[in-house]
Amino acid sequence: MLRVEVEDSADTMTLILQGRLVGEEAVSARSLMTRYRAGIRLIVDLSEVTFMDASGEDLLSFFARFGAVFIADTSYSQYICERLRVAVRAPSDHDASNPSDTSGMEGDRHARRPLVND
Repeated sequence: MLRVEVEDSADTMTLILQGRLVGEEAVSARSLMTRYRAGIRLIVDLSEVTFMDASGEDLLSFFARFGAVFIADTSYSQYICERLRVAVRAPSDHDASNPSDTSGMEGDRHARRPLVND
């Protein structure tokens, strides 16, 4: 199962991926780029991805071609980013404003919208 949350702001689109990034779910997640506006920053948070197959890797490479920066807080997500040679955001860049950490920021939760559910 793959779950995708999108956080939109004026200058950034953040995709938070959770679960297994495999098969048709990964292929259909490519349609998220229809929400992308040229000139905004694209951030893809992989911290909660538990497994990825070739379709998932193709998706990350596709996002990277749009200039995406990836958040990889786990050893698995870091390994994938390193292997695919995609830009990873340094931990100091997002520790204070980690999009997947909304503790104490309940007012921001309305910006998150799950797009893919099982």
